[in-house]
Amino acid sequence: MESTSAGFGKALARGGLHVHVLQDFMSRIRGGHNFAQVRVSDHPIYSHSRDIHLLLAFNEETINLH
Repeated sequence: MESTSAGFGKALARGGLHVHVLQDFMSRIRGGHNFAQVRVSDHPIYSHSRDIHLLLAFNEETINLH
């Protein structure tokens, strides 16, 4: 998840967009859920937003949580 979200964010930034990436890592051994939030805009952004415009889920748990 870390390399995927970082690479995606870097590609967007190189394309001239403003990007803010937040990665969340919980202990997978304890059953934690890992995810990343990527906020993209054509104008400057300074923080994340709770609004979701696109959800790319790798499993059903992600859909239920977010």
